[in-house]
Amino acid sequence: MNAHSKLWNPRTTRPRNNVFRERLITVNDLTVWNSAEETRMGPRAELHSIIDLTPASEEVELDWSICHNQATGSDHELIRREVVRAPPPLQDTVAGKETTGWDIS
Repeated sequence: MNAHSKLWNPRTTRPRNNVFRERLITVNDLTVWNSAEETRMGPRAELHSIIDLTPASEEVELDWSICHNQATGSDHELIRREVVRAPPPLQDTVAGKETTGWDIS
């Protein structure tokens, strides 16, 4: 997404491409699970860069970490996340069938 914002990186000195993403996060009450660790490294990463985000709703709890020294062929770090807690799936009835989440078959 290559956006820089103090919302997810307090060390940024040049906010850029951030307005849409900040609004998306705040309007939807999302939590950004990133730590203060940079997610983009390499010779061309001149600034402390956190541009690979993991946003989630407040009801979701993640086990989140950066997997350092994983060969990805990229200058971006690999992010590992596991859902620890999530809200129960939505249940509804469509055409006489009970559905769970997005599955309406």
